[in-house]
Amino acid sequence: MILYGLSIKSSWTSSSKFKVGEAVSRKITVTASGISKDMFPELTFPDIDGFKQYPEKPELEMTVNDGKLVTTATINIVYI
Repeated sequence: MILYGLSIKSSWTSSSKFKVGEAVSRKITVTASGISKDMFPELTFPDIDGFKQYPEKPELEMTVNDGKLVTTATINIVYI
């Protein structure tokens, strides 16, 4: 039996007070068990009215945890 799992975490790298024209960064970490790096889907981010966003290329890491393959993608996105 193969079990799959998914978790998503997000954090902002700046304070919660945003200023117009000032860049803020967000780190999103997606962890999926049961898939390899090659199977990890490409993540896209829809446009948001009033913001420009600049997602960086995801950093992918593949490990084995308790005998299960686990792939983690970390994406940094800058919003202006």
